[in-house]
Amino acid sequence: MAEELIFELVADNDTALHLAFRMKDKKILLTTDLNGTKNIEEKEVDSFLFGPGHDFEVIIQCHVDRFHLSVDGAHQLEVENWVGDPQSITALTIGDTLLLRDVWLM
Repeated sequence: MAEELIFELVADNDTALHLAFRMKDKKILLTTDLNGTKNIEEKEVDSFLFGPGHDFEVIIQCHVDRFHLSVDGAHQLEVENWVGDPQSITALTIGDTLLLRDVWLM
């Protein structure tokens, strides 16, 4: 059973946003690492809307000043975009075993 699900948005050699969903303690760890400066936030949520063996949809919207995160259509959180320009984000990496059915870039 997965204990953590990780999404990472990469801008050049920096981490624009690292999202780690910790299933066991129902927390979301948000980290950025820009030019060697790390920002770390931890958010506690009442319940996760997804888990092992279940389909789910994660939407990460990148705006100039904020990232918006939704899971299965329900708004989960907003976090400051320390990168600034969303166009500088060049890659999305996903950790753990995950079957992707669709990936949309808008």
